[in-house]
Amino acid sequence: MKSNKLSLIYLAAALALSFCCLPLLAAEESGVNQASAASDAPVVNKPEESGGDRPQNAPSASEKKEEKTATVDELIKRKIDEKKADDAAKGKTPQCLLNPRKIHVTGYFAPLVRMGERNGHFAAFAGAKGGVMLDDFVIGAGYSIFTDYTKAIANGHNHKILTQFGGLLLEYDFFRKYIVNFSVGAIVGAGTSGYVYRKRLDDDDDDRYDDDDYEYRYKGTAFFYLEPEIMFYVNLARFCRLGVGVSYRYTNGLDKYGLTDRTFDGLHGIMLCQFGWF
Repeated sequence: MKSNKLSLIYLAAALALSFCCLPLLAAEESGVNQASAASDAPVVNKPEESGGDRPQNAPSASEKKEEKTATVDELIKRKIDEKKADDAAKGKTPQCLLNPRKIHVTGYFAPLVRMGERNGHFAAFAGAKGGVMLDDFVIGAGYSIFTDYTKAIANGHNHKILTQFGGLLLEYDFFRKYIVNFSVGAIVGAGTSGYVYRKRLDDDDDDRYDDDDYEYRYKGTAFFYLEPEIMFYVNLARFCRLGVGVSYRYTNGLDKYGLTDRTFDGLHGIMLCQFGWF
């Protein structure tokens, strides 16, 4: 009987002890599971733990400085461009017809015919003009020659009057890149008008002379010449264009050999063909 009581006491003590130890076993098992999960996770080295090494894609201090400097330079350049644009808009930067940094230099040569009235009859003047083209502005020269088939009396003999004139050409083209375009210009210079005659070299009584016994001389007078003109063109090709136009000739100093300023001045028509690079 006594032994049965002792057995019951031992059993109760064992049960009590087991109940007391259950929370401790559960806590220990949870800690083991957390440690196992931590050991299975990938290891990431922090900069401090790896001796201060930076990540591979992170910019260095010098790269950050260069990027900042580039950004500042771009900002300064943008501000300068905006200032220039504002100055040009306000008229502070002078606008010129010729900008040396952007001038396209070409040139042309053009044979031409000028037609008009001279002393009540039709007259044609053969000539040519050409020059250097600085973009749309032309600096060059022009020349024309005319033989008056109405004979004038000089020194008791009939002569054909030869008139030639030319000078500096200034011209400006408008809409040169279009198929149909026009230009405005003028030629200013001088000319001569006179006649060519033969002078016998000796005065003997022999009437048998050949060409070696004579020399040809020119006797004429000089005059001032100005001829503004307007031309209309059709571009046939990049190197050729046809033109027609009108001009007004003004002279001063003609008063010999049947020619005067009044009979030589007036409106004239022009036909030409230009060869160059347009």
